[in-house]
Amino acid sequence: MRTDPRRLACLLLVVGLLTLVFPVAVGVREQHDGYPLWWTAAGLAALVASLVLAVAGHDVGSGRTVVATEVALLITLPLVETASRVQTPWPLYVIYVASGAAAVVSRRGSGVALAVLALVLARGWLSWRVDWGERPEDLVGSLLFVVTIAGGLTTVRLVLDQSVGRIGVARAEAVRRLEDARAVEAQGRAAALWDAYVHDEVLAVLADVQVSQDEIPAPVREAAARVVDDAGAAAAQGPPAPDLVDGLLDSTLEMCPSADTLVEVDDDAVPLPAEVRIALVEATREALRNVGRHAFGGEPAPEGTVEVSVHHDRRAVRVRVVDRGRGFDPDHTAPDRLGILVSVRGRMEAVGGRARVQSRRGAGTEVEVLWP
Repeated sequence: MRTDPRRLACLLLVVGLLTLVFPVAVGVREQHDGYPLWWTAAGLAALVASLVLAVAGHDVGSGRTVVATEVALLITLPLVETASRVQTPWPLYVIYVASGAAAVVSRRGSGVALAVLALVLARGWLSWRVDWGERPEDLVGSLLFVVTIAGGLTTVRLVLDQSVGRIGVARAEAVRRLEDARAVEAQGRAAALWDAYVHDEVLAVLADVQVSQDEIPAPVREAAARVVDDAGAAAAQGPPAPDLVDGLLDSTLEMCPSADTLVEVDDDAVPLPAEVRIALVEATREALRNVGRHAFGGEPAPEGTVEVSVHHDRRAVRVRVVDRGRGFDPDHTAPDRLGILVSVRGRMEAVGGRARVQSRRGAGTEVEVLWP
């Protein structure tokens, strides 16, 4: 069972105040060292008010409780010192600890410290004016004690604030990662539903078109056959290699064996989430597939005409696929050439990356994918 620190501080305060009630009550009947009766009565009233506020509110950090407690201390400490025949009675320390706990819990440490300092100075001034006989060194000792306690409590509060701040940052990061994981999971479910729809509906229709004996133009029949073949190859491919470089090299060897490859991976390269690695490999495969289909008229790429480069450092990862083929005009793209523009960019943007496609007729094509 957890203990509320405010209630514990309140209990300490009540105990300390109760220890002051008896000597103050004695002071009502007997005057000590010239203290006026009204001063003693005021001290007793302040103690009662502090007790009522502390017990009723269960919070020693409230403004009214702090003020009432400090006023009671100011008035009654001279009486307690006289009645107990000690210079600094132990209830004083109990109440200082309770006030310190209130300051830490309620984050009013500076206010409590200033209030105690002001009351100690006021007590010294009254002692000098009324001639209570309090020595200057006693006042200095009380002042140093208060300053030490205030400094220690302020340090504790700063440490607690820093710890709370770090915990808040860690919690926010954990929440962000959880939300990212949920988003990836939702994307996976959506992709699975879309794949099922494409397989059950779109590919089925295209397969019917491919084998149909009706009057269907040859280009349409060929396009349907190509879509069915690509979908089958994608389904048979399975998940990419767990390593980014291995996946990219395997894709290059499969899609364009004659391509020149350059791989640069730093020792402190930024770690890649699984979904980012998949997107990079799939986007690169699509770019290489475009090379095989269109860059050289459907013929295998000649040696030295295709370059694949990978640069992975501590800030980002960049993959470039450059060919010296026929190229195309990105502003006037045929319907069967949308894969490199839509598929590559869509894959990268879905994981927080980006893609850039540059091409010109007769000057080849450059596809660059980056993350983040």
